[in-house]
Amino acid sequence: SDTGGGHRASAMALEAAFMRLYGDQVSVSIIDFIRTAASWPFTNVPEAYQALGNYPSVYKTIFEAERGNPSWRDTRTFQLIWYFNREPVLAQLSVLVASGVDLILSVHPLINHIVEEALGEICPDTSQRTVRVVTVITDLGSAHLSWFDPRVDALFVPNRQIQRLATEHLVPERKIHA
Repeated sequence: SDTGGGHRASAMALEAAFMRLYGDQVSVSIIDFIRTAASWPFTNVPEAYQALGNYPSVYKTIFEAERGNPSWRDTRTFQLIWYFNREPVLAQLSVLVASGVDLILSVHPLINHIVEEALGEICPDTSQRTVRVVTVITDLGSAHLSWFDPRVDALFVPNRQIQRLATEHLVPERKIHA
């Protein structure tokens, strides 16, 4: 999504790398999940995020609001987002799963838990799940709690500092790749 931080640029770079390495063996689609699967007013997150750039103290307050929690899934913020977006997210992911998608690669922190939550409802038996979820953290110096979901199949981090944050936020070490 175009919420800043280069999320779309990262997705495009990964798409180019997959195509260069695997050519017609793969089919890659970039989906702005916030725009296509969220409900209003969450579809306006990109504009709200850009506006927050003009108010650093407000941004800092929001960024640190849930800081003491080990898991984003347990925060009030996530519960609110999930409550209002559950149905459209389930609908979008059900279509993707039915289409045969086998990998969801997220480069946006607000998507990870929502995707895992929805896949947990679509396919409660994780041993039967055909879709793998991978997160690539694009933040270099620090990372918000929402990046870290222990349920993802793999988490790619840019450095040891973010790797430590991942373990602090309950991501099993075997899933973390620095």
